[in-house]
Amino acid sequence: MKKYSGKCSQNMKLTIRNSQAHLLKFQFFDDTKYNLSSFEDGICNCLISTVCLEEKDSSKNCIDTGQKSHNQIYDLSGEISVLSNKLPLIQISYGDLDDSEEYAKHVIGPLACTLPRIEVIAPSGCFGSLFALRGKDTHTCVQFQISTLSLLLDYTENFKISAKFIHSLSIISYMKTEDSQLRLCNEIRNQTFICEQY
Repeated sequence: MKKYSGKCSQNMKLTIRNSQAHLLKFQFFDDTKYNLSSFEDGICNCLISTVCLEEKDSSKNCIDTGQKSHNQIYDLSGEISVLSNKLPLIQISYGDLDDSEEYAKHVIGPLACTLPRIEVIAPSGCFGSLFALRGKDTHTCVQFQISTLSLLLDYTENFKISAKFIHSLSIISYMKTEDSQLRLCNEIRNQTFICEQY
């Protein structure tokens, strides 16, 4: 199901009282495991991306408002800081919650997925429905009888562009990252590109 769901995200609310960040573990669908402030996908070090978005700094850790290192307090809410292909979050492990003033509470939202959208930016002259390209069928295509074309692909990790005279085809492919930066996609074969957020 996830293969055809496009780009997905998941929100979470987490309240921690008087525990320790290194004892909080989160496991995802692809078996990746992270501690509270050791997320390594380039979105945010913290489990929840809100602190990084506010500070415009992906290296930010979760904010501890407790008074002591062994009695940490966290109130986090927002989007989980992992790449789409790792979702959903499937397991949470807590530790050091054996006293009456120590507790953890979480609410995990459902997966929210966006289907791919393909749009001709300029110029027009499209022959065939762009909707056909959403089905992951590599035999479907859209033909353009024009020499210069700009396309916006709302989400895809892997795509191929070809032309009748392949030697005259020139392609520059960019992706917009989570922090709204532009990054070049990798050309893994002739006219075949892969765009990844890491």
